[in-house]
Amino acid sequence: MASAIFAPLATAVIFAMLASYILSRTLVPTMVMYLLRKELPIYHAQEEEEVPSAYFRNGRAISQGERDLARLHREQFEKDHPSGTPEEEAEQGITDAEREAGKAITQTWVWRIHTGFEHGFEKFRHGYKGALQWALGNRRLVVSAFAVLFIGSLGLFPLIGQNFFPTVDAGQLRLHVRVPTGTRVEETEERFKQVEKVIREVIPAKELDLVLDNIGLPVVPINLLLSDNPTIGASDGEILVSMKEEHGPTGEYINDIRRKLHQEYPDLTVFFQPADIVNQTLNFGLPAPIDIQVTGRDMKANQRVAGELSRKIKNVSGVVDAFIYQAFDQPQLRLDIDRVRAQQAGLAQRDIANNLLVNLSSSTQTNPNQWLNPQNGVNYTVAVQTPPSQLANLNEVGNITVTGPARPRRSY
Repeated sequence: MASAIFAPLATAVIFAMLASYILSRTLVPTMVMYLLRKELPIYHAQEEEEVPSAYFRNGRAISQGERDLARLHREQFEKDHPSGTPEEEAEQGITDAEREAGKAITQTWVWRIHTGFEHGFEKFRHGYKGALQWALGNRRLVVSAFAVLFIGSLGLFPLIGQNFFPTVDAGQLRLHVRVPTGTRVEETEERFKQVEKVIREVIPAKELDLVLDNIGLPVVPINLLLSDNPTIGASDGEILVSMKEEHGPTGEYINDIRRKLHQEYPDLTVFFQPADIVNQTLNFGLPAPIDIQVTGRDMKANQRVAGELSRKIKNVSGVVDAFIYQAFDQPQLRLDIDRVRAQQAGLAQRDIANNLLVNLSSSTQTNPNQWLNPQNGVNYTVAVQTPPSQLANLNEVGNITVTGPARPRRSY
């Protein structure tokens, strides 16, 4: 993973450095020759003492070593910059117009900024040189101070956060809420209102932009199958929170909301999912950055192992929002069919199962059908289903009419 992410970055840096090196040896000298030609008389007109004094005289006594170094700089300056007489400048191709232009340049604000920057840079370089000379003259003290600083900084290691990538504060929250399984969607909506109230208590109203609740499953959950949404029923849903551009730290809001929800509503399963595209990509389409899967033929054993893992993982330092994706306590109805009596009625177990499926979940699952409206050209899903209000208890479910397969008519 590190190679796949950082190798392209390293390659880009290498090519950028190569391009910079080529430009510094080709384009930059050419542009200097043509664009800075008018500044040559300015440097020729400078006194040969000006550069060394600017380097090494700062209102203090100059040591013998500094005088020797100043002498070397003076000799190099005399070699690079001749006296600057008109004859020598003429030999270099400098005209009177260029000399006049050079004098005009010294009066501009650009040149004043240039000289001010050079003065500050030389002062900084002189200070750095002095500090470096002091460090080389006091090596034991410097090494000892560095060792103390290094060893002391190790004490900050427990306070430093660790993550594969830094957290991106996109001003968005994505909170998944799961109420006790079997709760009707109407009751789930009321519980979501309680969670939303906590969110509005933690995040100031002036920072909130939008709060959106998505509760339950859609009619055709194909879009959920292609996302990282762990919604599995009417007791599930997520809350999307978008904050304005000027907002507080999202991470602190998440910690406060998580703590208050665990204290006030311990029966809720609450966990935060990545809301920004960076963390969603790093999760590879999973609802959490760490995903552990338990597989096997024995469902009860899988459930037991998953529960033990969840309890142990919650005790790991730095782990928050540990949850089990599946819900094993969903309310269920088990129908045992008397195959003998069904066969006597001309029915098979498949006929009974299909009738129950159509009455409870519509015919979309078994026989999807589309109707095209010729007026607007829009396809509509046509589904046959018993109204939920007529299947409110077990007695009404038991009154579902069961029909067998259509048989062809015979004429005698």
